[in-house]
Parts: sequence; C-alpha cells; structure tokens
Amino acid sequence: DRLAMGCRALLLALLVAPLDSFYHPVCTRVPLALRAQQQRQQRPKRLHKRREPEREPERRSWNPQAIKLNRQIANRDGSHEDIFRLFNTRKKDFCEVNYATALNWLAKKQPRGGYAVDSQDARNLAELILAASNQLDANPDGWDARALANAAWGAAKLLQPRKYANPRERRAVQGSDIEEALKAACASLLRKIGDLAETRPDDFKAQELANVAWSFATADLDAPRLYASLATSATPRLAQFSAQELANVAWAFAKRLGTGAAGVPNTNAPDDVACAEASRTMFEAWSEECILRFPDGDFKAQELANAVWAVATAGFEASDEFWDTAARAAVPLMRDPEQAQTQNIANCLWSYAKSGDGTPAVRKELFSELADAASKRVDEFNAQELGNTAWAYATASIAAPELFDAIAASAEGRVERFIAQNLANTAWAFATASHRAPRLLDAVAREAARRADEFKPQELANTAWAFATCSRDDFVDAKIQRQLFDNIARAAYKRLDRFSDQGLSNIAWAFAAAGEAQRHEKLFGAVASEAAPRVAEFQPQGFSNLAWAFSTAELSSSELFDAMASEIAKQNRAARFNPQEIANTAWAFAKNAEGSKQLFDSLATMTLVLGAKSGGDLTRAGFTPQELSNLAWAYACADHVDGALLRKLWNAVVEVAADDATQCFTIEELRQLQQVVLHARNSGRGTNMDGLVTDIARAPAGFTGLLRRSLAEADASPSRAQDEVAQSLEALGLEVVHEFVIPDGLSVDVALKPLRWRVAVEFDGPRHYFRNEKRLPTGRTNFKVRLLRALGWRVLHVPYFDWARLPDEKARQNYLKTGLAAIVKSARKASKVEVVSEDDRDEFSALKVAELRRLCEARGLESRVKR
Repeated sequence: DRLAMGCRALLLALLVAPLDSFYHPVCTRVPLALRAQQQRQQRPKRLHKRREPEREPERRSWNPQAIKLNRQIANRDGSHEDIFRLFNTRKKDFCEVNYATALNWLAKKQPRGGYAVDSQDARNLAELILAASNQLDANPDGWDARALANAAWGAAKLLQPRKYANPRERRAVQGSDIEEALKAACASLLRKIGDLAETRPDDFKAQELANVAWSFATADLDAPRLYASLATSATPRLAQFSAQELANVAWAFAKRLGTGAAGVPNTNAPDDVACAEASRTMFEAWSEECILRFPDGDFKAQELANAVWAVATAGFEASDEFWDTAARAAVPLMRDPEQAQTQNIANCLWSYAKSGDGTPAVRKELFSELADAASKRVDEFNAQELGNTAWAYATASIAAPELFDAIAASAEGRVERFIAQNLANTAWAFATASHRAPRLLDAVAREAARRADEFKPQELANTAWAFATCSRDDFVDAKIQRQLFDNIARAAYKRLDRFSDQGLSNIAWAFAAAGEAQRHEKLFGAVASEAAPRVAEFQPQGFSNLAWAFSTAELSSSELFDAMASEIAKQNRAARFNPQEIANTAWAFAKNAEGSKQLFDSLATMTLVLGAKSGGDLTRAGFTPQELSNLAWAYACADHVDGALLRKLWNAVVEVAADDATQCFTIEELRQLQQVVLHARNSGRGTNMDGLVTDIARAPAGFTGLLRRSLAEADASPSRAQDEVAQSLEALGLEVVHEFVIPDGLSVDVALKPLRWRVAVEFDGPRHYFRNEKRLPTGRTNFKVRLLRALGWRVLHVPYFDWARLPDEKARQNYLKTGLAAIVKSARKASKVEVVSEDDRDEFSALKVAELRRLCEARGLESRVKR
C-alpha cells in the first residue's frame, strides 16, 4: 500500500509541475542564460486570471522534541529575553528548525531601534548566530527550504542598520567590536544560506523564494548566481505566486540588481551576464502575470506601489498595457486612506515619473487623481515622501499648484528634519515646476547652507542648480542665497573628484547663472582642472553647460576649451548635439575667443544636417529665435566664414521676425543680429558672403532698421575713469563727443572732432577682459574692434589697468598723446605723408593744422579743423 501511494504521489507531481522544474542548472549543466532563453520561447500565454494552486514541496519531518521547543520559541506572548534564556539553557537541544525559528522571531521581537550594541542581548545574539552558522556547516542537508528562508529573513532584518537616538550615540558605538562581529556573523550566515539555496531553488515555495530574494536585497549582498537561480526557478511558476509574492520578488530583484534586473548586466562577468538574462526573462513573464491580475483587485495598495517601483527602478521596459492597467487599479486604492499609506502614494507617483511610460491620458489622469488625495493628507507625509511627490510632478511636467502649495505649507516647519537628499529634491522640484514658495525655499536654503558638508556631490549640484534657477525669478532672499552658494562652493571644492561629468557641468552652470561666479573663481579653476582630462565622458549637454558657464562668468580656461574643442570636433561627436546645445556651445566658444576651425566646421555641418532633415527649415528643426540669433552671432564673432550657414540662419531669422520681431527676439538678440549684418557687409572675404549680403539687402527695411536702432540705442553708462579720459583729451585742446553712435549702430566711448576723421578713443574697463586673465580681451571685445576697423575707424584703446597706473594729469596727457601720435603716424603713412619726428609726444605737439588739412584732403574728408 505504501509503495502504491508513493507511485501515485510521484505521478501526480509529474502532472502538476513542469518537468524542467525538477532539474537545476547545476545538475543539467545547461547555462542559465540558455535556459532562460528557452523558457521565454516555450512559455505559453496564460489566458485566465486566476492564481494557480501551488505545488507543495517535500518537507522534512521534525521530531516531537524539536516541534515542542519550536512552539516555545515562537510564543507570541514571550519576549526576546525568553528566546535567549531558552537558547542558553537548552543549547544542546537546538536543531536546524529551532535556529531558523529563533532568528526569525528575534528579528520580529527586537527592541525599537535594534539591540543595544553594548548589552548582554547583543552578545547572546552574536553567540546564537554563530551557533546557527556552525550547525549549517555541520549538517547542510538538515535544513529544508522553509528553515533556510526563515533564517535568511531573520538574519537580514538583524543586519539592518540600527536606529540611534542621536548622532552622539551613533558615534559612541560605531565601529565597536560587538557591532562588527554581529554584522560579520549575519553576513556569513546569509552567504552560506545563499550557497545552499542556489543549488535547490525549486524546493522553495513562492513566499519562501521571495523572502530569500528580499533578504539578500535588504542585506545588500552580491549574489548573482543565487538571483539567477531564483529567477530561473520562479519564471515558470509565477502564476502560483500571490500578489504580495509577485510584488516582493520584483522589489527584491530591482533593489539589489538595479538595471541588472532588466537585462543590463552590472559587469561583464559571466555570472552577472547570466543573472541579467535570467532576471529579464522573469520580468517579462512577471509583467504579463501582473497585467492579468491588476484588474481583479488582487493587489493591495502597498503591493501595487512596490510592483511599479520595481519596474521603474530596474528600468525594465514594460508595455504601456502594464502601466495603464496598474494606473487604473491604483486610483481607487491610493485615494482610500484606509487602504493606502502615504508612502504608497509617493512611491507610485515617483515610479510613473521615473519611467515616463504608459499612455499620456491615463498617466495624466493618475497624477490628477493622486494630487487631490495627496493634498488632503500632506501632513501625514514624511520628509522623503514630500520630496519624492514634488519631484514626481516636476519631472512629469504636470502642474499641481494646489498640491505644491500644500507641500510648501507642510514642509516649511519641518526642514530641520529633512536629510540632505530631501532638501535637494524639494528645492529641485519647486525650481523645475517654477512654483513660487519663498518662505519654503528660504527655509531650505538656510538649512542646506548649514549642512552643506552632509550633501553628496550630486545633491550639491542639484541644490545649486535649483537655487540658481529660482534666483532668476527672485524666489529667494539674496543674502540667504549668497551664504548658501558660499557653503556649497566650500563643500564642493574639496570633493570635485567625486562629481560626475554632469555634476561638474551643473555646478558650474549654477554658479554662473546665479551670478555667483565672480566670488568663486577658485572653484571654477578647480572645475576646469577636473573636467579637462575627462571631456571624453561628457554628453552634449555637459559640453554646452560647461562652456556656457565659463563664458557667462567671463572666465578663461584655454586648457578646458581646447580639450572640449578637440573632443567635439571628433567624428560623430557633434552629430549628437541638439539645436540648443549647438547654439550654446558655439556662442560660448566665440565669446571666450576660443575654438578651432574644426570645431566650428563640425557644429556648422550638424546645423545644416538638422535643417536638411526638416526640409531646409531651421525653425522646424527645433532652433528657437534665441538660438538662431546666438548661432549667427557666434560665427560672425569668431570670424568663421561660412556663408552657407549664415545665409540659412539669416533667412530663418527674417521668416521668424515676419510677424513681430520685438515679440520673437530680445533687445540683446536684435543687437547681436545687427552685428552679424555689419560683419557680412564688411567681411571683405569675396563671394562666400555675397549671397548673405544680397539676402540682407532684400530683407524688409523695417526689420533692418529695427536692428540698427536696437544697437544704436544701447544704454551707455560712462564710468568715472572714462570721463577722466575725455577730460584729458579736452585738456589737450581736442573737441570730443561722448558715447558717439556711428550710422551703422555701433557706438564708441569718445569720438574726436571732426567726426569724419573717424578717430575714436575706447576706454576698456574690466568687463572687456576675462576676470581671471586681467589683460586678455574677450571675444566680444575683439569682435567690436574688428567691426570698427572694417568701418574705417582708427581706435586708441585705453586699458583700465594702464590708466590706473598713471599718477597725475600730466602723465595721463602724455599717455594719450603717445597713443594718438601713433594713430596719426599710421594715418599719415597710409596717406604717404612723411614722418619727420622720432618722438611720439613731440610728433603730436608739432602736428600743424596744415598737415592735418593735407591729411584729410588726401582721404577726401572735411578739412575744417579747429586749432
């Protein structure tokens, strides 16, 4: 009879379970990746939605004494002291199941905050874990799947970081011998359990398999072969998993493996590759199972939130059907306060924002419904949940002003309890959403300034970016902002080597955009030194932001710009730039008087390629009016002759301006375009620019007149030093015109009369030079000099650093006489007038009215000269 019953049980098992589930890859010697691929190809599509019954694996029978002891250990009314007392008095009677149950219940009954490191409890716990580990070594076959899962769960919970009452208590016990011994014992036990579980994953029921995966994820232990084995075992029997088990196993794989769970291995090691392939296969089957089960209401709020969190964290490309069915199931769950915790709402929103998947209409409806639910319960959200919720709406670009107002009101009084990540996320979200919350942002800025040293590099960069963005709209008090940026600069300077390429470009952009670069030149120098050797790692946006930051801050760094130019000019690098990145990069290099011909050729080629893809229309290719203006000015400023590109840009500008140029372009952009016009008309480079000059002549007169007036009406605020220069010129007996505007729109600081002489004096203040290279003129300064010369003007440049060294009026007049004499000598030489004197100052003093008349007549100019 027993033989017949055994045969019937074996036959039933063969009929219920797939045959390959009885074999493990170690036994069959089939590679895990190949087995996963075979499962994916052979897996039939399940049409019904009901959860299938689970096959009951074989369990070990325990003797009555072990069962009785187990009941004493698992006494719900007992405490952890009772378990330690049992262990100390009956240690010899403990078997495998007793150790597993003791670890499981000690984890459940541990005091709030964990076992005190310096207590007798901690010593007893370390002794029990060590004894369990020894028992596992002595008799591995005595541990069945349930015992292994329970022991793993308990060890992982006990390994979790202890909660301390305050930082002083943390510092007092961190690194103590007992704490380190406990950690080492738990990790060692878990690894031994993992080695056993890896060889017999099919012995585990669904909940046990999920618990083992959860344990290793929670303990943050690397075990790719274990995860591959668990995934391979779980894939064909996911229909037997409950909703909670489905959510838990996905959470564990995503938590531990990250993108490796979606098929992207963390390394190229064979174990990681096999694990990634097996995990991806499991997630494919898992997502199909979830699609069937979401509408049935099997998932509770936490389970559904964990499921979508896992997919978003792993980066698994689930179908829109998955996201839409999950969203429809989530709305009634998340709106019900009795079913959903605030953490579930925050995680659900974060997941949809992170993935960006699902159909737009369904996703928008979900965010709308959950905004209302979150607003009503915002005071229940903890700091992380508030930050994640705000981050989700900002990332998804979905407006929720009422929710943001509620978050701001609730968070304002709690920022002292925020960790650095919460502070950074909150500031970033409000800045991205452009939502005014001055009181909250002031509170966040104060707290972030006070604790800047606690921020990770990415958090420093994000916080700086957020407050730089807010500063443009005056969201933050200027004094608080200055203190914040000072502290961020100090904290970042010490750790720039740990910043990512994006972090380096973001922090430079933030300081430049906030107007804080002038006080932190040292930080920019360090950023340049750190970024230059790493330019190959940068993405197009990184190049664009970094170049823009240095140019806007008026800081020179030939090392950095040369490295970026060389990298961008490489084949296919510029091909990945979008219109904004092309325009910003070209503008920055031109303004900084940097960049090789190859760089500008590469950017020009990419601009024309983008235009060709849109039928030759640059606006359809994505170039905004600002980008068209900046790009045209950049090529004119750099004196990079590319008539084809400039002609395309000009025609696009004229087309955009057809309706109302003042609405499309800012006054600064209109001035830039007038400089482009002057560059084209006076380039003297032959036929390459002829087509552009013809197109400019054909442009509407109203538009070209607007450009000229925009440049001519530029606000002029003469400095005191500039007035001194004019006064010294007048003391020499010369008549001058302050801030003279020539007919083409350009202005000069001081023009000498008669104006037909076309002689001007330009006082070059600090803004004409780089802040960190006091004698190196910027690209903008060089461009104006070139345009004035092309228009026939002879200019005496008076650098501010030369003028500041002159001790008195006599020295100033001598300085000006020397400079003007040089100009006269140059003009007379051009007019074939013999130069007699060798001393420049005497040359100017001896210059006679007749000689000036003859000089003017030779040039065909007005000869009336005031003595």
